[in-house]
Amino acid sequence: MDRATVRLSRAYRRRLITFVLMMDREQSEKTDRASRRQRRFWVHPLLTERGTKGHFASLYHDLKNHPEKFVSFCRLPLEAFDRLLELVRRDLTYQDTQMRKAITAEERLLITLRFLATGESYASLHLQFRVGKSTITKIVRCTCSAIWQKLQPIVMPSPTEDTWQRVAAGFQDVAKFPNCIGAVDGKHVRVLQPAHSGSKFFNYKEFFSIVLMAVADAHSKFVCIDVGAYGSTGDSRSTS
Repeated sequence: MDRATVRLSRAYRRRLITFVLMMDREQSEKTDRASRRQRRFWVHPLLTERGTKGHFASLYHDLKNHPEKFVSFCRLPLEAFDRLLELVRRDLTYQDTQMRKAITAEERLLITLRFLATGESYASLHLQFRVGKSTITKIVRCTCSAIWQKLQPIVMPSPTEDTWQRVAAGFQDVAKFPNCIGAVDGKHVRVLQPAHSGSKFFNYKEFFSIVLMAVADAHSKFVCIDVGAYGSTGDSRSTS
């Protein structure tokens, strides 16, 4: 066998060995993926214990018997919680299905208030209440929307001429400041960078934010607000 044939056979063997190793690796990855699929749960065992070990099941009724502890848990008096619950109950009530029981309006509201009071992550609330992280996300968004829809016409209706006159009278009485119809200030609310947004939400303080602008009266109560301007450009996205 000449040298050219030897070199060719060696190159062939190397390619053959490489091919076999690649096939073996691909088969191993397929096996791993199949085993991972087999280990997935329709409902994780931790979540199936929501009705017995979740915060709502284990704490809610006990907290109602101790109003001062209820306030420290969700930063809202029990009486205010009950009134708010009656306002939003219809929007937060869902039907049970053959697959699972719906999360009650009381639990949805408690989860949302706990999130707003503490700023805890969805991952943390997911373990505390034994509710899926994606479900927690939907609960917080839907509940906040329901609260705004119900409370905005009551606590922050659209200002009228009488509203501005009362605000001006308040500044005259409290601060001797004539013809003032509100104190304006803003805050950059830190957020994670929205996908595909570039530098749109990046502000001069060098972090990503959404801007909250508010007008307050002489007693530090909001008269009107605007939420949603970009952190850098100031272009309003939504006006409340």
